Order: sequence, then C-alpha cells, then structure tokens
Amino acid sequence: MGWNFGDILDAIEPVLPPDAPAFIHGERTVPWHEASRLSNNLARALIARGAAPGDKVAVYMRNRPEYMITLSAAFKARLTHVNVNYRYTPDEVWYIFDNSDAQTVVYASEFRDAVTHVRDRLPKVKTWVEVSGGGGPRRSLSRSTLSRTTVTVPRCSLNARERICSSSTPAAPQACPKA
Repeated sequence: MGWNFGDILDAIEPVLPPDAPAFIHGERTVPWHEASRLSNNLARALIARGAAPGDKVAVYMRNRPEYMITLSAAFKARLTHVNVNYRYTPDEVWYIFDNSDAQTVVYASEFRDAVTHVRDRLPKVKTWVEVSGGGGPRRSLSRSTLSRTTVTVPRCSLNARERICSSSTPAAPQACPKA
C-alpha cells in the first residue's frame, strides 16, 4: 500500500511542537495538536456514520481552518474530497453534490439556506455536517463527537492513488472519478 496525504499527516503530527500553528486565518490560530485531534475525530465520526474509502465528501465553505480540517479528515479516512465553490447557486450546488455522488456534505452555516433548498433531492447523501460561524459543528455531528480525544484513525487502501474531485458548474460538467 502506498502513502497518501493522511499517512503523511499522521507521520508529521507527532514530531511537530503541539502548539505550533497548523492553520492561521486572520486573528485565529489553530495549533497542530488541535488540528490533529479534530481531523482524527471527524474522520472517525464519518466512518462511524457509514463513510467508506473512496466515498465523496463535498466541502461547501469559504477558506477557513475547518475547510482544511475537513480535508485532512477526508485524507485520513481515505475519502475523496469534492470542493464546492461558495459562489454557486443552490441548483449548481445540487448538481455538484448529485454528480459527485457525495456521501457526506460538510457546509458552513452561512450556506444553510442553499443546503435546505437541495437537501431533499439528495438521497445519496447520508451525513450532513454544518459548521457554525465559530467553527463548531451544529447539526449532524455534535461538538462532543468531534472534541473527544482519539488516538488513531483506521486505515485501509483505496487500491489506487488518493483522489481529489474538483467541482464544476452545470455549464461545464466535470464528472468525479469513480472508485
């Protein structure tokens, strides 16, 4: 089995100073120990909710530490990341979620109205995670689920290279690769 980004994160996280910054966003700094704990916990929570290697995780938020924590969790759980542009209309968001076969959607609370508009039309999405303005999840996964201390994330092979799926608009569709 080859290395993927999740393996690399797991290899470097223990040797970095725990209070060293992993993410700096404006006035906010997330240290490595917190980023590692949150991404491990999110990965484990998504697996517990049925996500399997190769499943798609659509991430619908602006640039912020939670975006990178979700991306790290996807790598660690062997899930495929699907970027969703925050400028999309609700129908374009529906198209991306549906076309990518997203199993999980992680979205910022500022996009709750767009998600509410399309949610009932997306039966393949099994897990919805809303990230509040302060960074904590609001719905499908409780804050306690993500803040519990965990040690490791189960690993399994994707049988190929790690994949990232980039979203596109309905005017220029781009299918996500199938496992």
